Parts: sequence; C-alpha cells; structure tokens
Amino acid sequence: MIGGKLKHDETLIQGAIREAKEETGLDVAFDHFCGLCHEHVKEKGAIKHSLLLFVCKMHPAGGALAQSNEGEVRWFDLASIDAQKVVPSDVWMIKNMLDKKVYLPFSTMDETAQNVYEFSADVH
Repeated sequence: MIGGKLKHDETLIQGAIREAKEETGLDVAFDHFCGLCHEHVKEKGAIKHSLLLFVCKMHPAGGALAQSNEGEVRWFDLASIDAQKVVPSDVWMIKNMLDKKVYLPFSTMDETAQNVYEFSADVH
C-alpha cells in the first residue's frame, strides 16, 4: 500500500494524492477516507515504530504505472492477496477497511487579527 508523511501545508487528501503520484507514477482521484489504524511495529518485543495510518481509497485517473525506490509497483487481484508478498497489517486493512466510509472533516482556522480567527470546514 502507498504511504508517506504529510507535508506541513497539506491536507490528508492532498498528501494521499501526492504520495500516490510519487510512488506509482499514477494520477489518482480520491474516493473516500476509510478509517484510521494505530500500528506498533515491534522488534525483539520492543516498540520500534508507532504509526498512525490514515487508510484512503483512491482510483487511477491517468498517468502510467512506474517503478519507484519504495518497492515493487504492480497491480494484483484482491481475491488472491493472501498469496502475495504483502505486509500482514496491509492485508488486514485491505480486507477490513477499504469498503468502509468514514466521515472526514477538515477545518482551517485563519488568524486574521490578534486573537480573531476565521473558520472554514470541508467535509468528505
């Protein structure tokens, strides 16, 4: 699955679209937010990484599939995902989260004067 870090000035949707392009060469359209998964990666019983994974569903909208330095890029059949070399937690998220739709609010507070804010919200 595609992943990466959000840039300071990006929304979740913008970051997901950018990461997809960087890692696959494809232009994508955002479908929906599927949910959040908090994952600990352990090594010898100790937590090595603590990740917040924002699971999003997108679909290709152009471009050409291209290899990146992030690993092998290819299409696969969801029905045979267990037989693929896929990270076990990714398999679980694909099987249990991709068809879910979760409310995704995004808000901006813009300081226009000292202690005066304008608020806007966008819901997906």
